[in-house]
Amino acid sequence: MEKQQASNPLAEPVKGRVIVVNEEARAATGEEHKLGIFEALSTYPKIVIWCMFLCLPIIGIQYDQTVMGAYYALPAFQQRYGRFVGGKFVIEAQWQTAITMAGYLGQIFGALGVALYPLDRFGPRRTLSAAVLGITGCIFIQFFSQSIEVLYVGELLQGILSGCFIVICVSYASELAPLALRGILSSYANLCAVMGQFIGTGVTFAFQGRLDQWAYRVPFAIQWWWCLLYFMFIWFTPESPYWLVRKDREEDAVKVLTRLSGRHDSEQDARNRVLVIRETNRMEKEMSQGATFMDCFRGANLRRTEICVVAYIIQIWGGGAFQGYSTLFFELAGLPSKNAFALSLGTKAFAFTGTVLSWFILWRVGRRTLYCSGEAMLTVFLFLIGILDVIPHYSSHPGLQYAQAFMLFLFSFVYDCTIGPVEYVLLGEISSTRLRGKTIAVALAIKAVFGIVNSVSMPYMMNSDHANWRGKAGFLFGGLNLLFTLWAFMRIPETKGRTFEEIDLLFEMGVKARDFRKYLSDADFEEHQSSAG
Repeated sequence: MEKQQASNPLAEPVKGRVIVVNEEARAATGEEHKLGIFEALSTYPKIVIWCMFLCLPIIGIQYDQTVMGAYYALPAFQQRYGRFVGGKFVIEAQWQTAITMAGYLGQIFGALGVALYPLDRFGPRRTLSAAVLGITGCIFIQFFSQSIEVLYVGELLQGILSGCFIVICVSYASELAPLALRGILSSYANLCAVMGQFIGTGVTFAFQGRLDQWAYRVPFAIQWWWCLLYFMFIWFTPESPYWLVRKDREEDAVKVLTRLSGRHDSEQDARNRVLVIRETNRMEKEMSQGATFMDCFRGANLRRTEICVVAYIIQIWGGGAFQGYSTLFFELAGLPSKNAFALSLGTKAFAFTGTVLSWFILWRVGRRTLYCSGEAMLTVFLFLIGILDVIPHYSSHPGLQYAQAFMLFLFSFVYDCTIGPVEYVLLGEISSTRLRGKTIAVALAIKAVFGIVNSVSMPYMMNSDHANWRGKAGFLFGGLNLLFTLWAFMRIPETKGRTFEEIDLLFEMGVKARDFRKYLSDADFEEHQSSAG
């Protein structure tokens, strides 16, 4: 069968359909498809190192959120920033809520602000450099704050810069990575988040016995290490080739990709990749006029924005909120405080292991299968947690409490083996390259709104002096997750092994999510024809 012209991107081979890209970029696209994961690792080791380095701020973001959550129960922190009520110092509930919400509010303004102007105008590298300087100052505010009002300002400003980092790091890694490594390097952001939580939990545990000011000041000061490390190397970071092409600086993009390539013909390889980037940018210009926030909600981009937003919301309302309250959950389940803390650390270790394992599964089964199966398993675990809580005489049976804790362990493992890392991959692959920063910003801002709702509702839902649901909250999140599982099956497409240009074509043609895998690339079609002939 002959291939149809580029103006008609569909042709009918024996099985499925073929995606025909621009003639000029076809050879380079074929090379992308032929490159295996191990060959990509040996060919582009510099890209792997830089992508891992660029996600370092996410460790700091999650670390700050973790230590702030633990400070409310820290005696030294309570004495410094709390009020003396009923014979002891306590942090007022309104300030706990305000500081927790400050991070989310900051992320909304930071994500939308950086995507609105500086990211497009100055590029990822210079924007990241400015953000690192800014967050260094925010840590000074936290470290030297003498009142809870000043501490709130520091948290709000740090939240703004956190929103900048998340938008830039995820989009940067997805654009810099070669096709074979894109899923792994994008999902590495989730591993950084888990590492930040684990380090934060460990640091607060180490200092909880101190009664002086250093019990909370040292954990604040530890954040400076990553700022110093980041600022030392950020000036050597390669600029995003997609941003350079959008600014008509193709020769600079070639130089960047040549420097990062390990091939003997690195310059020619770089020029081939720039051809693909140029064609992707040209096609997206035709599909969406301009690159504004409103374009995220027009035409095919509306569907892409919906997928990014809902998948991000699922991180909170699909049961992920349980992970943030794991220590409290274990205590409410009747476990001793020391055991509850140890189990909470254990969930972080399970999450770390799950994220690493997800890289190998992503490589084998792809995004859609991993996400949908993960959602289904999480739904089962949530309902089991709820069922265990309503068994008669639950409080007098330690075995049931530990069984519930084990379910939460499994939940954390499966969560960070499936939907946790895949979400970052979806953010980088589903959004179009011209609107990537803005799409991620919209998703992050909406997720932050849901995070605010979660931070307000969860204490009332879980605490013993209010609803005291404990594990029965699993019924609520299990029911929501059941709906999310159906949504994922209907809406999340398979983007494994697709170049950005091919993903653009599939969305523009309105291909159903279940049918994405049925369409063959040029390279796959030629291989199919040669093997058949």
